[in-house]
Amino acid sequence: MSDSPLSPWSLPARIGFRFLFSFLLLTIFEPFGFFGQITGLGRIGGPWESLVKWVGREGFGVNITVMPAGSGDTTFNYVELACWVLIAAMVTLAWSLLDRKRTGYDELHGWLRSAVRAYLGLAMLAYGINKLVPIQFGSLRLAEMLQPIGEQSPMGLLWRFMAASPTYTAFTGFAEVLCAYLLFFRRTAMAGALLCTGVMAHVVALNFCYDVPVKLFSSRLLLMSLFLLGPDVKRLWSFFILHRPVEARSLVPRFKTPAATATALVTKCVLLLLFTAMAALNGLPIVLNRSATVPMHGIWEVSEFKREGKVIPPLTTDRQRWSHLVMEANQFPGSPARSVAVIVPMMETAKSRWMQCAVDTKKFMITLTSFDEKGAPASLSYLQPEPERFELSGSFDGKPIEVKLQRISESEFPLLSRGFHWINEYPFSR
Repeated sequence: MSDSPLSPWSLPARIGFRFLFSFLLLTIFEPFGFFGQITGLGRIGGPWESLVKWVGREGFGVNITVMPAGSGDTTFNYVELACWVLIAAMVTLAWSLLDRKRTGYDELHGWLRSAVRAYLGLAMLAYGINKLVPIQFGSLRLAEMLQPIGEQSPMGLLWRFMAASPTYTAFTGFAEVLCAYLLFFRRTAMAGALLCTGVMAHVVALNFCYDVPVKLFSSRLLLMSLFLLGPDVKRLWSFFILHRPVEARSLVPRFKTPAATATALVTKCVLLLLFTAMAALNGLPIVLNRSATVPMHGIWEVSEFKREGKVIPPLTTDRQRWSHLVMEANQFPGSPARSVAVIVPMMETAKSRWMQCAVDTKKFMITLTSFDEKGAPASLSYLQPEPERFELSGSFDGKPIEVKLQRISESEFPLLSRGFHWINEYPFSR
């Protein structure tokens, strides 16, 4: 296929395109990023990892020991970004020297736009489905109701803000899915890029303002949105701001026959629907698990606590005495546990102990195991004389304890019970 230009490009435009072409392709085929996750390319990313670590050590004097996992803003990621820029600059220089006579890259620009639209569309679709299902922000944990807001991290506060309203989360997910579907088709790509620019600008602002470690990746997605929107900026300015008529943009068919065009369109639609269905089905087990409960599910306040036969008073300076015990069915990240028990101390509630919980209703036993599997599991017998009360006894941290607990109704927490109201005579803010 020819790269003959429709009209000559200026020298800065040609150089800028060469750099963007190189940089964007490098970021798209990143072994440890989004592309690597959905294609398995990360399994063969050893040479790239070695190169980035070498550049970090020799060029920046940093020894990279942490690879990207939960965070996308690691030292590795920043050095990797520097490698992309350096490689793209070297490719641009060589390309400019070897291809000085070419006056434009219209066709190559079209193929690059297709690659960027596919990558950006898949990323937006994946994130959007994870909000619609929803699994990205999870649900509010009962233990979080006892954590003072001042002890929460900015990212934790943002996550709970989103989790508090599944409807709002689904709204943002719908916007991202709509971006994806619009981007996958050339006739609606401009609308998709325009919407995606607004959506990603909001996401980038949240990530920077709430210290969410996805700053680099979200910024790249915003850059891709702006790249796709670039050719239409003048037309949008003329139409919306200057109120001038603009000519329709003509789309040259990618295939020579109508049959080939129809086949490509049907294939694209089928693959798009399959990817959407697979992404949604993968998240369903997590959502269904949230509806599960465990015996004694709820928030329990400790009314009496005995250690080695002595009653321990509820002093806020005591790190050993329990203040509350929370039991709920919750998938803990990185663990097969499907139920957790959270022990909240009287002092420093942010240092609550999260433990795997197993309840044997036949033997009336509760087994608590730390997630790091350090220390012996604690086996406690329980007695529940009333639905709103139960008692524990046994050995915990090597010392005998006896605990009496009283259930706290979830309706006492407005964040869980307030809900939606069409009519508010007065603001309910607390």
